[in-house]
Amino acid sequence: MEEVNDGIEPGMASDQKRCHTWLDALFRSTQSFSLANLREQAKDWERECHFTNHAIQHAIDVGMNILPHVPNNDAWADNNPKVNVEVFGPDGFLMKFAGLTSRTEWNPDLS
Repeated sequence: MEEVNDGIEPGMASDQKRCHTWLDALFRSTQSFSLANLREQAKDWERECHFTNHAIQHAIDVGMNILPHVPNNDAWADNNPKVNVEVFGPDGFLMKFAGLTSRTEWNPDLS
């Protein structure tokens, strides 16, 4: 691990954003699959819902985990990376979140 840190350190010193972008592209998956079950402590009304808050939060978390974590220069630009999340239940398709994105901006002063 120390050898990896020594190899990355010069790049981080010269251009942190570019190095983070490279690491993100190298190690972050572009697709994900996750299975979410109802909690053991779920109330009766939660078992009757099509969209529980637990399922929605889990779906969004999975999508945000594969979204690149390097902020862009313009958080509101149309070309920012986006994630689409589809949720399926026992009876088939339930919902889709399209175009989830981060609105975090790169601040070079904090580098």
